Amino acid sequence: MKKLSTFLCLSALTALTARADALLFQDSTNYPAYTNGCIEGQGQWYCYSPATPYLDALITNNVLYLSTSNHDSVAAPGTKGGTNGWAIPNQYTYASFTVNVSKLPGSTNGGYFCQLQTTNDSYDVCHVFVDTRETLTPGTYRLGIANYATGFGGAQSAHNFPMDLATNATYTVVILWDNSDDINDPLLGATLWVNPSEQDFQNAANDDWVGSGQGIGYGYAFGTDTSGSTVLPTLQTTQIGFSPYINAGISNVMVGTNFTDVNTTNLPVIGIQPQPSTNYSGNSAGFAVVASGVDLTYQWYANGSALQDDGVNVIGSTSNLLVINNLSGPDSNYYVTVTDAYGNTTNSQTVTETVITTPTPVFFPASAVPAILTNNLFGTVSATNIAMGTGPIQYQWYVALSNSPASFTALPGQTSPVLSLYLADYTYAGASFYVAATSQANGGSTANGPTYTLDELTPLIASMLQLHNYMLAVTNQIAANKTSGFYINNNNLTVGGYVVDYGWTNGSQWIGGYGNAYSGTPYVNFFIEDESGLGVEVYLKTIGNANTSAPPVGAYVTVIGPLEVYDTELEITPANAAAITVSSAPVIPLTAKLFNQAAFNNVITNYLGTNALLYDCGLVTLTNVYFYGSKTGGALGTGGTHSGVGGIFYSNGYTLFYCTIGQYSASNTNIWEVFQPTYNYYGSAGNLVETNPFNLQPIPASCYQLTGIFENYEGTPELVPSRLADYVVNPPSFTTTVTTTNFPSGKKNVPGISLNWTPAAGSTYSVYSAAYLLGPWTQVATSLNYYPANGTFTDTNAGAARFYRVSTP
Repeated sequence: MKKLSTFLCLSALTALTARADALLFQDSTNYPAYTNGCIEGQGQWYCYSPATPYLDALITNNVLYLSTSNHDSVAAPGTKGGTNGWAIPNQYTYASFTVNVSKLPGSTNGGYFCQLQTTNDSYDVCHVFVDTRETLTPGTYRLGIANYATGFGGAQSAHNFPMDLATNATYTVVILWDNSDDINDPLLGATLWVNPSEQDFQNAANDDWVGSGQGIGYGYAFGTDTSGSTVLPTLQTTQIGFSPYINAGISNVMVGTNFTDVNTTNLPVIGIQPQPSTNYSGNSAGFAVVASGVDLTYQWYANGSALQDDGVNVIGSTSNLLVINNLSGPDSNYYVTVTDAYGNTTNSQTVTETVITTPTPVFFPASAVPAILTNNLFGTVSATNIAMGTGPIQYQWYVALSNSPASFTALPGQTSPVLSLYLADYTYAGASFYVAATSQANGGSTANGPTYTLDELTPLIASMLQLHNYMLAVTNQIAANKTSGFYINNNNLTVGGYVVDYGWTNGSQWIGGYGNAYSGTPYVNFFIEDESGLGVEVYLKTIGNANTSAPPVGAYVTVIGPLEVYDTELEITPANAAAITVSSAPVIPLTAKLFNQAAFNNVITNYLGTNALLYDCGLVTLTNVYFYGSKTGGALGTGGTHSGVGGIFYSNGYTLFYCTIGQYSASNTNIWEVFQPTYNYYGSAGNLVETNPFNLQPIPASCYQLTGIFENYEGTPELVPSRLADYVVNPPSFTTTVTTTNFPSGKKNVPGISLNWTPAAGSTYSVYSAAYLLGPWTQVATSLNYYPANGTFTDTNAGAARFYRVSTP
């Protein structure tokens, strides 16, 4: 936070409001000549992600439609691989667009859907989010702003604009990227306005307590997350991009160097109308309206007379949310007048609050009946019972444990009509619950709601093979949901395995894997596999979880959670860190599945085949590997910004390139994606804690062997190495020693052989045996030492004569 003087604020405001150039860009989607269909290639729009577009960024009647079921992220102005973009004559980039959200985000956090970026998305800033956090009205959403963060979590969260927004209503969004390196600049970084007026801009430019949140409620929101990068804060943006992480229509996109260049206004429109209701006297009624307009004000009326707040019976008479406490007859009619900054008004529909004044003891409606509540361990059980009758009404929930079914006791803190109880263990398994409703009116009355019984499900113990068999049984669903997720089993499963992917750490905080390395992303993910090499991804949302550390590589882990397929990858999703148990046993050498040419070709040509689904999320090793920048064998860097431009790994982002077993040729065109995360780790204060080891390191042209997690991402085979040592450029050298050992067998000892060697970092090994020096040789062990430990192989039945060979791999 930065305290500024009045003089500095006024000086900055003068600079910001001085008129400069006209519009730098105006969206061609507003022109009648635009053709309905794919927007890519029309006007200045192009797809900047993925490398190979799906051509599903669609325009209809001059509106760009974004959908979470689509893939393509699009930007303007520019051409892919080109240098087109606007030129910024000063440090301020203003952009605006209208948005009409057709469907609420699937999760509370939603995601970002708009950003300002440099040419070809080399860097991006000023992210605009859609989410349902902090909403006050059911069925609404909010828009948020972040400087650099592309996910939610801690200090890196998007800062929401303080207004509920209605679906199917159009709003004007204005964003600013201020790349000044002057800490006294009041608008430093990203700023968001929704349906703004000139006064809202003045408020933001005059805010002298940047980042404190003081300005929230005055028509704007600041991005507050920070970056350790020396590049990002001073970027000159040249493009605006939209991503398919929202269900909405986008239009009227403009970019300029002044607020007034891009700001447009619209008349007030009501998106959500107040609704009528019926209640008994003494209770409360609530009314809500959600509207779109510039700096809206509200005035509620009852039976034609303006209401005034008294802090007790009337609350919110000049807001979009009205509460009437202590209802009394007769019936009243309510509506609200909505007025914008320019004096334009619109009235909501008039609704009736029917008040039953006949003294009535508390009772529960006939629809409230006993039920069985079925819930998983580590989940939250909830039930709602709203009583009726003359109020006001108080509530208290009671519980009787299964070992004492007749002894009901009050549940502390459960004093609303809604029961919300977290199941940390099996304490409440088989327990009974009910809520008592009490009113002091008319001499007092009490009623008990129906009794609920909790059926707390015991997790099914499953093997890795069973998990993958679940996956094999739903191939049709996987094909239909390549870019989304669905649960195979909503109930908890218990599965165990060894952690197989590396991360880089700071203290106990896990940074590795791929998703959790994003700045501010609130989850931890890692992969486990069993002795046969079958694996699963563990995905843990860390919101509300104190422990966000991942276990060490090689540790045995037991996980409890539902099983899902997400983007065609197999995931087990524990509710919190308590559902993950790490064994205290020493870590062990890891096993990687060796993919030969036949297995490689099989997977690339059939992502729903048995091999692809069995070894999804497992550790695999490829040998004789060559790298390319495109799917057609182009040099590194030819597939776009993130494909290894200059032959180095991308800086603080991800690198996406391609590999083959053997060199790419007319007879060898099967190619895999390699996804390499290069995200740095930022602390809770936004400071750079640790740089990703891949960051700006050279990408080899080829490797002797490459090891990583195999992911069937969105139906595309991917390999995700997790350390630089996984890229083995030269054949490793090592020395093997042989010792003879006697092993007990029955009543006698039999001779055996132990092989020992010191492995090279990152390499896997295979052991072969034969009865004769010239063979035939049989592979008896493989991939013993992906995890750095001394190589060891023991044969307890060596026989009279036996030959051994250790190779890599």
